[in-house]
Amino acid sequence: YTENRSSRMGWYKVRPDGVEIFPGVDAWSGSEPGVIFLQGGVVERIVSNRDNSERTIYQLEPELISNLFDRQRQKRRVVHYSDIPKILVDAVTSAEDKRFFQHAGFDPLRIIKAVFEDVREGRKAQGASTLSMQLARNFWLGPEKTWRRKIAEAMITLQIVLCDRFTDSTEAYQGSGRKLGSEAVLELHRVLCGDLQPDLTILLDSDPAMSLGRARRRNRQSADWANKGASKNVDENRFEQQNRSFFSRVREGYLAIAAREPQRVVAVDARGTPAQTHWRIMDVVGRKLRLSARNAKFHHGL
Repeated sequence: YTENRSSRMGWYKVRPDGVEIFPGVDAWSGSEPGVIFLQGGVVERIVSNRDNSERTIYQLEPELISNLFDRQRQKRRVVHYSDIPKILVDAVTSAEDKRFFQHAGFDPLRIIKAVFEDVREGRKAQGASTLSMQLARNFWLGPEKTWRRKIAEAMITLQIVLCDRFTDSTEAYQGSGRKLGSEAVLELHRVLCGDLQPDLTILLDSDPAMSLGRARRRNRQSADWANKGASKNVDENRFEQQNRSFFSRVREGYLAIAAREPQRVVAVDARGTPAQTHWRIMDVVGRKLRLSARNAKFHHGL
């Protein structure tokens, strides 16, 4: 928690009579805004801002000091992109990929310049791999410095697509949530997309009531940050206005998709902290990429 209102974990405000606390969108799902009144350095009473009633206990997440990650027991700490100082972002992109925020994965201008320098020097004088191409190389290709590998990097980079919505969402929300059935959604997908499917879909499975409460709290806080007030009548997303039965059906729809396509869809328990969920996702993605790399090397060997 910080005094900065843009903190996703939460922020606080020091008052003459105590401390006012506002959990953020990434805070523990049971968190609630409140005021801890102090008298002579001792907690006098705790009042919830949710219903203005007193509390006998007020829970906050403990500060994360360190993490042990993967089988190599590496120590890492999850940070949001917004938490990374701009000078660090500029330093990395300046050294590795100056036009990272302007190109679509590979940089034609950088490749042309590298070819010119290599021909002029008569040797491999300058690299041309973007950060995205380096990711492709580390997972799927070898360390050899050849233009054949460079072309393969670019080809792979153009096929790496991340998205947070797909036909699965339509099937779960419309087919299951609104009880329209899955067949119409799947038929529309076949007409528009053919056999196009993601290589990996991560289903973040959580308690519907907890997820709905988190989404509604995020909307209220977004309104606060936009200086629109914290009215209980804030205009929320049309789906978030639905009741719990609707979201229970949506969850069942997602789980049915996962059961139908276990090779593609992996359910991840998202009831823990954001850091715990992050590491679970990293483990799933890591295993998928390692499997893809082994298969690619096998087929190349054949």
